[in-house]
Amino acid sequence: MTLSLTWLLVLTVCSANGKCVSQEIDQFNDHLTCTEARFEHETLPQDGDWKTVVYKCKLKNGMAT
Repeated sequence: MTLSLTWLLVLTVCSANGKCVSQEIDQFNDHLTCTEARFEHETLPQDGDWKTVVYKCKLKNGMAT
């Protein structure tokens, strides 16, 4: 039996007042592909006046530590 993991590319933006919003950008079958997509997205120009913009690869249904 092969375990299939799904990686999510998630975007989180935070405003100057500390309010943050997250959104799923895409899904991938392996961490390397997700990381490559994260690097590509990080090079795109930002839209909006965000204090922070963070792209992160996370396991779907994974637990945070």
